[in-house]
Amino acid sequence: MQGSVIYDQIFQEGEARGEIRWKRDLLIKQLTRRVGVLSAEIVGRVEGLSLERVEDLGVALLDFASLDDLLAWLG
Repeated sequence: MQGSVIYDQIFQEGEARGEIRWKRDLLIKQLTRRVGVLSAEIVGRVEGLSLERVEDLGVALLDFASLDDLLAWLG
């Protein structure tokens, strides 16, 4: 039974990593479509965001009109 619990934990951690990766990838595509080509630096900053911040940025990007808006949001 313990092997099963450990397997379930590892599986759940993998799913969580996959979810954040998928959301970050989608967000980068949406940002590129909204504000244009993103530099490697900006992509790196987005990829470093926590899940909560990725979700916040996903909502905020709806109000972006330019790359400057994204840069201001990233701080």
